[in-house]
Amino acid sequence: MCWKSLAIVILISLFSVGCNRDRVSGVTGPSGDQTPVNIPDSNLEGVIRETLMKPTGPIVVADLESITRITGRNRQLDTLSGMEYMRSLRKADFGENNIVDLSPLSGLTSLDTLVLDQNIISDFSPLGNLLSLKQLILSSNQITAINDIDADYSLRDLQLDGNAISDLSPLTGLTALLSLRLNDNEFTSIQPLSQLSQLQMLDISDNEVENFGSVATMPNLTELYISRTTTTDLQPLIGLRSLQILWASSNHIASLEPLRQLNGLQSLILYDNEITSLEPLSQFNQLLLLDISQNNITDLTPLAQMTTIPNLWADNIQIVSISALSSLSSLSGELALLLSNNAIVDLRPLAENAGLAGGDWIYLYNNLLSDSSLYYYIPRLLLRGVTVWR
Repeated sequence: MCWKSLAIVILISLFSVGCNRDRVSGVTGPSGDQTPVNIPDSNLEGVIRETLMKPTGPIVVADLESITRITGRNRQLDTLSGMEYMRSLRKADFGENNIVDLSPLSGLTSLDTLVLDQNIISDFSPLGNLLSLKQLILSSNQITAINDIDADYSLRDLQLDGNAISDLSPLTGLTALLSLRLNDNEFTSIQPLSQLSQLQMLDISDNEVENFGSVATMPNLTELYISRTTTTDLQPLIGLRSLQILWASSNHIASLEPLRQLNGLQSLILYDNEITSLEPLSQFNQLLLLDISQNNITDLTPLAQMTTIPNLWADNIQIVSISALSSLSSLSGELALLLSNNAIVDLRPLAENAGLAGGDWIYLYNNLLSDSSLYYYIPRLLLRGVTVWR
C-alpha cells in the first residue's frame, strides 16, 4: 500500500473513532440532522417556533439541537415530548402548565436552570442525571418524596415550597446549596439540613417545626423565614451575625433576647407573637422594616435609642404613648408608620419630628386621638406633605 493510501485509511479511522467518541460522551451541539421531529403538543410547538423564529416548515433535529434557552410559561402545555433533542439546552422555564411527565428532559445534561413551578409533577426521578443543574424550581407541585435528589448535584438554588414533603433526609448531601425554599410542606424536623453550612437563604415557614436548632450550624445565613412554625424560642439564632432578614410572624415567641447581638438586621417581621419588650432591639440602627403588630407591647421607649427606623408597623399592640418616635431624627425617605388599633391620644411627638415629610405615610385608624391631635397636629403633618389616614 502506498503512503498516500495509508494516510487516507488512517484519517478515516481517526474520524470514525472521533464520531464514536462523540456519541459515547454525549457531546452536544447541532448535528446537521434534518430529520423532522413530531411535537405532539401544539402549544409546545408554538413555543419552539417562537424560540427558533421559524413560523412555518418542519422542525428538524438540528433545529432543536440549536436551542440553548426556552421559555414556555403559562402556555397550557401538557407534555414536553420532543424536547429530548434539545441537547444544548441550558435554561428552561415551563412554570404554570399542566406537565406531569419529565422523561423528555432526562438526557438534557447541559441544563443548569430548570423552572417547573405550578405544574402537576409528583415524580422528578427523570432529572436524576442532570448533574449540571444549579437552579431547580419545583414549587407548587404534587411532590411527596424527594428520594431522587442526588448528592452529586451542583445545585445552588432549590425551591420545593408548596408541596407535601414530610422527610428532608435526601437533602443532607447538597452541601453546595446557597438558597433553599421549603415553606408550605409537611415536615416537622429540619435536622437533616444541619450539614448545609453554606446556606445563605432558608425558608421553612408554614411547617410544624418547633425546634429549628439546626440553623445554628448555618453561619452564612442572611435570610431566614420561620413564620407559622409554632416555635417559641429564638435561641438558635444567637450566633447568626450575618442575618439581615428575619421573618418570624405568627408563632409563640415571647422574648427577643437572643436577637440582641444581631444588630445587622435590616428587616424584622414579628407580627402576631407574644412579645412584651423591645429592649433587646435598642441598638438596632440598620433596620429598614420592623413589624411588631399584634403583640403584647405597650412601651416603644427602646426605639428612642435608634437613630433611624424607616418603616414601623405597630398595629394592634395597645400602645398609648408614641413619645419615643419624636427622637428618631434621622427618619427620611418614604416612611410608613402603621399605628392603627391602639390607644394613642397625643400626636405631638410625630408633629415635632422634623424627619417626617412629603412621601411619608401614617396610619392611625381606631385610636383615641385628642382634639389637639385631630385639629392641630394632623394639619401640621399634612402641610409638610405627610399622608395621614385615620
